[in-house]
Amino acid sequence: MEAMSEIGVLRQALRQVPALRGEWAFEKLGENIYRLEQGERRFFAKWIAADDERGRNELEINRTVLRRAGLPVPALLHVLPAGQGRLALWEWVEGGDLRQEGRDLLPQAFRLLGRFHADRRHTGPLFSPATGQTYPSVRSLLQGEAAALGALLPPSYRPRCAEFLLRLECGYPTLIHGDMHPGNLRRAPDGLRFVDWGYARPSLNLFDLDYIRSVDLGDAADEWRHIRPAEAEQILPAYFEAAGLGGYDPGAVHRGVMLWAALWAHAGLTRAHDFTAQKVCRQRIARLLEEKP
Repeated sequence: MEAMSEIGVLRQALRQVPALRGEWAFEKLGENIYRLEQGERRFFAKWIAADDERGRNELEINRTVLRRAGLPVPALLHVLPAGQGRLALWEWVEGGDLRQEGRDLLPQAFRLLGRFHADRRHTGPLFSPATGQTYPSVRSLLQGEAAALGALLPPSYRPRCAEFLLRLECGYPTLIHGDMHPGNLRRAPDGLRFVDWGYARPSLNLFDLDYIRSVDLGDAADEWRHIRPAEAEQILPAYFEAAGLGGYDPGAVHRGVMLWAALWAHAGLTRAHDFTAQKVCRQRIARLLEEKP
């Protein structure tokens, strides 16, 4: 829908609920995303098309897991039919995210995430965000990732990559957020909120650490979405303890997470025929594999 016709459809959807009738001011925040305001009332609104798999997944996760999970998230208040889709209204959370300010809250955020993962721990199956495949166990997942992602590397890399990925076998199946960067953590006046659950899936808990850069590879770790090595020194121990992995070396295990993320990126660059960036990514993979004792 175009912007004007979309707002018209959304206004019509709001009129379906007596408590939501009246004039609402719409502030466009992104594609199909708005801030709604009427006097003292505010909502975060998202129009979700009928064929938007990520949006439908986000609604399902909010309706089932998150409303009783004990993790601080904005409350989903209304889901209304709206054109060829639905209008979802969440409580409005004042305050910014952790992209630039408030990054000292990252250890607390990942401690909360670790507890959430431990509480949602199950026996499988697990979905791979990288390959889209589902596996019955952690070991089969890691072996499948090594085979699928490693196949795009020179043969000399493959055995070491497979060995490295098995470090992640200390992890377990749970519900992961799937996009756990600082922009999806908001600072409310009364504490943190975890937002944007469209990529949430039953998967390996350690995959939610993929934006953390515990090893300096000279890449774009200064981008807001990446968590830098100095920050990782406090974040990883906090997460590992809360997630029930206190007996493992966070740095050694997380190096395996970084390798998995680099292999995933390498696969995408290979499919896109971006061979310049692919070469740089392969150099980072080599540096991760050259671990010093």
